[in-house]
Amino acid sequence: MILLRMILLVPMFLAVANLAPAAPVPMEKGELKSKKLEELWKLLLHSDDEPMSAKALLELSARPNAKVVEFLGDKLKPIKITKEKLETLIGELGDVNEETADAAYTELGYFDPRLELDLESIMKLAASKRHKERMAALISGSTLEHANGFLWCNVKLSANNLPAPKVGKFYFLTVSSDPNKPAGFRTWLERAGVAGGAIKPIPSAVSELQLPQWKRATRAVKVLEDIRTPDAIKVLETMATGHPDASPTEAATEALVRLKKK
Repeated sequence: MILLRMILLVPMFLAVANLAPAAPVPMEKGELKSKKLEELWKLLLHSDDEPMSAKALLELSARPNAKVVEFLGDKLKPIKITKEKLETLIGELGDVNEETADAAYTELGYFDPRLELDLESIMKLAASKRHKERMAALISGSTLEHANGFLWCNVKLSANNLPAPKVGKFYFLTVSSDPNKPAGFRTWLERAGVAGGAIKPIPSAVSELQLPQWKRATRAVKVLEDIRTPDAIKVLETMATGHPDASPTEAATEALVRLKKK
């Protein structure tokens, strides 16, 4: 009897279901897709979290090829810049307007000053104390999120000659806490548990740089290689025109060589 009643009620449930309004269609699908791509792009920057960046790579590879190639083509720029442009950005890095300084920091995190200038010239262009703090964070490979890492620290770039038979110099920052820092403020040294001062090695050669934004660009190059459409190859060819010793340039060049063999 119960079973019979349930069978008789089925048409009623179906009728009600047909009358119920359909689930709302998400608006601005293109905008939502772009937002998701931006989220994945941000995840690729997590250089110290390989599982997270690997997940982002897989998700990018699973999305429509044309959209991903277009997106990455807009994001990726060949690693090359003029000396004049670098000097302008270095000047803006010390701007009192935080938005201007942050924008310069982000751009310099990709077009590193060491592409055109030696470290001693770079630090000389940092005029004020705050300017030097930001520059120290930049050449140490800190992201914008950690751009204030050397706030209220005294920083000085030094160089020593490499031991024979090597020729050249190795650079390091001497870092100490500023005695005039606000009460209760914990400097980079204190957060790292270092008393007094510290020495932080600084790479000077482009080939030695492991910058977060370069790591992200190298991962993006891998996505383009996997997609391997004509448009993806065009982006790789553009990236391959950058500084020959920069890791994203090397990655793009090597990707093109592998694709030609397939």
